[in-house]
Amino acid sequence: KSEMHQAIQLHHSCVRSLLKNNYGYEMGIQGDAFLCVFHSVDDALRFAMNLQLTLLTVNWPVQLCKDIDEIMAARHEEIATMEANSSHLNLGSSQKERPTRLSRGTSLLANGKGSDKLWHGLRVRVAVHCGKVTSMQEINGQTVYSGQTVDETKHMIHSIVSGGQVVCSDTALSTATEASLVYVCPLHLGRWE
Repeated sequence: KSEMHQAIQLHHSCVRSLLKNNYGYEMGIQGDAFLCVFHSVDDALRFAMNLQLTLLTVNWPVQLCKDIDEIMAARHEEIATMEANSSHLNLGSSQKERPTRLSRGTSLLANGKGSDKLWHGLRVRVAVHCGKVTSMQEINGQTVYSGQTVDETKHMIHSIVSGGQVVCSDTALSTATEASLVYVCPLHLGRWE
């Protein structure tokens, strides 16, 4: 088996194990993305943070980790070069104040609990949103939900979330209990359109 195939199997195993432990349901997979539903926002947030932390502890294939380290080193050099080349530019206040297309939501960061590692193996994107379901149907023995909430969540994950990040909409965050936010530090990302 290829190392990427092994990595995907490890990823899927982690997701499915944590879904069971956090009252989640696998609605399906589109490409490499899991579509999951939860009983509550608290369950979804607990799943998301546990997934990010668990993926840091997985025994990933050695070559995959080496490849990722090389990619990250090259990316850091590229960023440093761009910053050095743009240091002479004087960005006026209108450029600094221009709004960015970020999530109308919050990025959830580990609050000093768990691993000190920020990168190890595969990193995944997680978006948490909540709302009403407009349609529910059985397809191939699985319950599939659809509607504006599902569409908005898919748009969040494809448009704004970086690997290793959990993004939570304002709607979902407002329904979360304080207990589910104990291990995270919400960081407002601005308005998303």
